[in-house]
Amino acid sequence: LFGRTYEWTGLLFIYLSLWIMSIWGFTFKEHYWISPKASELWMANLLFIAASLFTLFYGAVKEDRMFFNFGLTFFIIDSYTLFFSHVWATVGSAVGSLLLGIMLIVTGYVLRDLWLKEKIFKKPS
Repeated sequence: LFGRTYEWTGLLFIYLSLWIMSIWGFTFKEHYWISPKASELWMANLLFIAASLFTLFYGAVKEDRMFFNFGLTFFIIDSYTLFFSHVWATVGSAVGSLLLGIMLIVTGYVLRDLWLKEKIFKKPS
């Protein structure tokens, strides 16, 4: 009865855990966090990317939209996280925030335009 709910919750917990691990690593001492090593972050990010691509392809092969959407969504989240962590480190947080804001505004306008032309989210007839 609740099989789909359990699958959804399990995928959400797995991907949120992998996302946190790809940002802060998994090194923990007794009472404080220590800076993660680059190799540790690489392993966590590669694991996150591999898991999201596996879920994406599994959903495509089995024609399961939930798995496909989870894989695609978290692959995009990881790509954006890696991109903006690089931007923040090279150009600073002010320019990075400005760039993120511009990208979100442009994305919003494009999606609104597609919606108004009824190319996405078509009204039921």
